[in-house]
Parts: sequence; structure tokens; C-alpha cells
Amino acid sequence: MQEGPVSGHTTASEELPHAMERRDFLLGFSATGAGAVTTTQVAAADADALVSQGVKVVPTMADLRARKPKTDEVVWLRGYQHPIDGGEGFFHWDAESKDADNGGTVVAPVAKGRGRWKRAHANSVINVRWFPTPADAIAYGNARGKVSENTIVYFPSLPYAEHYDVGKVTIDTRVGLCGDGERSRITGNITFVGGARNLSSPIRDLRFENTVTIQECRHRLFENIQFMDTTIFPDKGQSYYNTFLHCQWMLV
Repeated sequence: MQEGPVSGHTTASEELPHAMERRDFLLGFSATGAGAVTTTQVAAADADALVSQGVKVVPTMADLRARKPKTDEVVWLRGYQHPIDGGEGFFHWDAESKDADNGGTVVAPVAKGRGRWKRAHANSVINVRWFPTPADAIAYGNARGKVSENTIVYFPSLPYAEHYDVGKVTIDTRVGLCGDGERSRITGNITFVGGARNLSSPIRDLRFENTVTIQECRHRLFENIQFMDTTIFPDKGQSYYNTFLHCQWMLV
């Protein structure tokens, strides 16, 4: 995966057509409101063009929750906490939904009752900047991993010296992690659920640092990973049969 911008767009997404093209094709929603395309990439400069095409633009997640929705409405969220912070994407209003609010792909409005905002996205790729915390993104990834063998939790690049603190998390065998290389920095205590090698998703293009403990890690492929500072794999009885390609071990 190539290094992405600080805004955190996934390189796995397809490029959207220019915003001035037909609205229906741009949005990619079917008549039922389901996402017909998986991309959530729109350049910041296209926001005005979206408005000119009748697409409502909402600045932040707080604004989306406070919005009074209209039937089958589609909006473009410019960012999670502030515009262009990586949380941007298309949402459609599902007036009948009572799905649980997960803070990233299903969002309940401030007003209680039936109806949810739902993000248009590929189920196989989850961007941590769509969610309140990286741990929330991983929890959603684990839920998706129970029905998909190709679920990836994506950690976009960060400015120098910043990092993602995932806390204490467990990652399902069908959930992989990927980033943009050394600027996708992770700290925390990670337990990888062990499983058959053909069911274990890879870990790619990340940097583990600052006392990351990787436990029970079995049958995983680590590719283009930097293990920094005090990254720890516990006793061999807990972690084994892992494969390391193009990895760096520094101050471990």
C-alpha cells in the first residue's frame, strides 16, 4: 500500500468520477439507499461542486447526529471531528433502521427513535478514522470478520511523533491490519486470536512501538513492519509459526 495523505483516505478505494458528473453516478446509491459503490473519496475542492449537484454537505459527525433527516437523504460528511480529518464519507438515511450505533458506520441521531445514518463503504476495509477510537474500529472489524475473510482495519499515516493507541484489544483471526508504512504508528497491548494459517489475515505496512505487547500470535504474516522500542512477543508457547517478510527490528 502506498503512503497516503494525512487525511487518511484508503488507497484501496477506487477514484470517484469528477464531482460535476451525474449526481446518481457520483453518489453510487441504489433506489433502496444501499451503497452501490464502495469509495468514500472526494477531494476537498469538490465540496462546492457536490453542493451544486444537490448533495448536502455536513461538516462533522456531531452535525450529522444533530441533523433533521429527510426521506432517503444522502449527505457528504466532511470529517469526523473537523473537516478533512479522515472521517469523511457518504451517509444515507435509513428511516426504518434500529441498528446499534457503532459511532462510525451506523450513526443514531440525537433525537431518539427509529432511523439511522449509514456510511457507504466496502465491508472489507475499515478506516480507524471513521470511529471515535482505534479500539472502536477494531471492534467493528472483529464483528465483520465473523462473516468476511478479508476484513482489513486500516491505519492511515500520521504526522511525525503521533501514534494510534489501541489500548488492550483482541483481533480476530480473519481481521488484518494495514497502514502506510512507518508513519502508521501503533501502541498498545494486542492479542491476535490464533487459528489455521489459511484463515489468518496479514499485518502489513505498520510500525509497532512504545511497549506494544503482541500475544498469542499464531499463523500470521507480518510484511513491511517496523518493530520499535520495546515491542514484545511473549513466551514461545503463546506465539509461534509466524512469517516475517521485509521487517525491521530496532531497539527491541
